[in-house]
Amino acid sequence: MSAEDARKLIERLSTDEAFREKILAAPDVAERLDLAAAEGYNVTEEEVASASAELGDAELDAVAAGAWVNFDCTECRGRDWP
Repeated sequence: MSAEDARKLIERLSTDEAFREKILAAPDVAERLDLAAAEGYNVTEEEVASASAELGDAELDAVAAGAWVNFDCTECRGRDWP
């Protein structure tokens, strides 16, 4: 687990639409973390939140309108992201 993995994960989420959709389709935080770990991103929810807090607004908008920031965005499910 590392802050560097969290930053890399957020970067991939902002550039890889299929990966982002896969992660955001997960029904809960635990499954999102499991999916990320299966892709080599060994992070905790806290590490992702911390890395997200370091990003600017434009960068967050690139990651599913900031849905990853709280990692358990129930209102984000089912939305069509650009």
